[in-house]
Amino acid sequence: MSKVRNNFAWEIVLIACNLRLAIIILTPLIDKIGETFKLSTVQLGILTTIPLLCFGFISILISLLIKKLELEEQ
Repeated sequence: MSKVRNNFAWEIVLIACNLRLAIIILTPLIDKIGETFKLSTVQLGILTTIPLLCFGFISILISLLIKKLELEEQ
């Protein structure tokens, strides 16, 4: 059972790394994205907000999943 918990923990870490990469990489490219797709400032703001919202919602879902699967250490 410990190996299953360890694998699950690594999966959560990998998901978190992927979400953080989306947040970090978007900021330096925002000017080029805006110019290429002719987006307004509001649209660019929404674009940068999407990864943050996903990060927040997925973190809530993961915590509920951990409670449901009883993977917390007692």
